[in-house]
Amino acid sequence: MLENAYSSLKGGRELFKKKFSKVWLLLLVIACGAFMYFSNASIQYAEETSDSIQQLSNSELLTFIEQYDPLINKISKELHEKKYGFLLDYGVLPSGKIEIIVNLPNKVEEGTKKKIENIILEVVKENSLNPDTFEINIRNHYEQSKIQSVGLSYNNLMGHILENMSEKKYGSFSVTHNISSDSINIEINLTEDKNDSTQKEVKELVEKTIIENNFNPKNFNVEITSNIDIK
Repeated sequence: MLENAYSSLKGGRELFKKKFSKVWLLLLVIACGAFMYFSNASIQYAEETSDSIQQLSNSELLTFIEQYDPLINKISKELHEKKYGFLLDYGVLPSGKIEIIVNLPNKVEEGTKKKIENIILEVVKENSLNPDTFEINIRNHYEQSKIQSVGLSYNNLMGHILENMSEKKYGSFSVTHNISSDSINIEINLTEDKNDSTQKEVKELVEKTIIENNFNPKNFNVEITSNIDIK
């Protein structure tokens, strides 16, 4: 009798264990599925947010430039007065914040970084703007980094173009850029003696530099002319 009862109890425990294992496995599968779903949803949302920023029209970018360019000029003036060597850029982040990018020629020291951040924040406050609207990024000019924002200026890129052209010894030249309602325009003016072959070579160099700096060359209109008087 006792043996039969024990046998029944033991069988019941084994059955319970098997059912519990199946339930636990099912819950685990559901949890993993939910995790994957929400993870993918978050990634998809981030990608859609990023895409929405990338798809800003040039007219919309010009609106941002009109709004924030005076501030950027004041920051640039203040940093020049403090004797910093730098290239200053700014852009629109996927979050909607304005990214202020200070490109330094040397390794970014923590003390220097803090001083520059304080200068920028002070200028922002003096212009009655909310510091939370901005994200400050201070980096080395020569270190490649992933582009997070849609550019409202391309001074760092222009710096690389100037350096690459100087290394090739093209003589006297000028580099200018602007954002129009149609495209991002880069204009290179060479001396009068530079023929079509040299112009083509310079254009290829500029496009290569654009790619090396993680930009899409299709977004740029590069024009090469030879109008600098060498007499």
